[in-house]
Amino acid sequence: MTFRQISGPLGRACRSNYSGARALFLDTAQAIGCHIDHYLNERVVGIAGEALYCDVARLGPDSASRKILLSSGVHGVEAYCGSAMQILIMQNLVPQIDLQDLQIIFVHTLNPYGCSHYSRNNENNIDLNRNFVDFSQAQNTSDEQRLFREQAYPADWTGTDLNRCLQRIERYIANYGAERFQTLMTQGQYFSPQDPYFGGYASCWSNKVWTDVCKKHCQANVNLVHLDFHTGLGPRGACELIYTGSPEHVQRASQTFISGRLIAPGAKDSSTPSISGPLCCGLLAVNPDALCVALEFGTIPIEAMLGTLIEANWLHNNPECDEKERRRIQDKTVNAFFISEPDWLHQVWDMTETYFMDALHSLNKT
Repeated sequence: MTFRQISGPLGRACRSNYSGARALFLDTAQAIGCHIDHYLNERVVGIAGEALYCDVARLGPDSASRKILLSSGVHGVEAYCGSAMQILIMQNLVPQIDLQDLQIIFVHTLNPYGCSHYSRNNENNIDLNRNFVDFSQAQNTSDEQRLFREQAYPADWTGTDLNRCLQRIERYIANYGAERFQTLMTQGQYFSPQDPYFGGYASCWSNKVWTDVCKKHCQANVNLVHLDFHTGLGPRGACELIYTGSPEHVQRASQTFISGRLIAPGAKDSSTPSISGPLCCGLLAVNPDALCVALEFGTIPIEAMLGTLIEANWLHNNPECDEKERRRIQDKTVNAFFISEPDWLHQVWDMTETYFMDALHSLNKT
């Protein structure tokens, strides 16, 4: 597929809606001979009343000792980029690969509700990348986090005026600084379901799907590399290669991804803060030696991105708002996490191809 096609039909289709992106993914997966499992979320429907699925396409033998796992849509609206990259890998790279003792697993739109409704979170306002904690244990909430909530957010989001919410946050930033606001907003919290970055009170549907996929196909005896697609943080078009696996395998991961520089969440020069309950925890519970990496592609400045998430959070808590306002926020959210312009798409594909091939070459040496 040429760059013209990436920024043309594929770019338009993959950002149009959940159903369009899913249809393209399934058609492509079927065309190359994938075995596909469909996980239906029976609890909710999409924005147009459509059924919502996480689809898992597998190519190569289930008994393979080497596997590459590619996941998209952990944050629903970020699936539009991840879906496009998964399709391009199928069309451009898979035909060149010897699949003897190698399997490639594509997990498509792990959070289909967020993808369909143009939201980062799921139907319960849960950030899936904060949901992989041990809920049998009480989740600690610091006094600092509670004070932040009291100072930055409304007591009750429902029925609030959006502009007043934004003004309240602006005052907090003016008093305490943007860096502190970002850190406390994004680290994950487990006590206020109305607020952004809520990790949930229990394992959500997507968590259970991911756990099932990992247990079935990512056993501890498998030499596995996991690439998880994300957008929204960092300079426009840049890719931050974020290592989220076990600390004891950092050196092995660095030797795998020789084309870039691995960085840990929360590091001094990282765009990604240290967080609680990320997706990799679900995989590492099954395969502790898996190399887990998030590909984080930059879109818009961090201040604008966080502001967009505040508006999206307000919309979740005020679903009966004016239809024009709903569409404005949904469009703004999509544009914050997927840029359909050719230069951005080319950069994202270039880095995706580079790091996928790094993973493949490393596995081929074993």
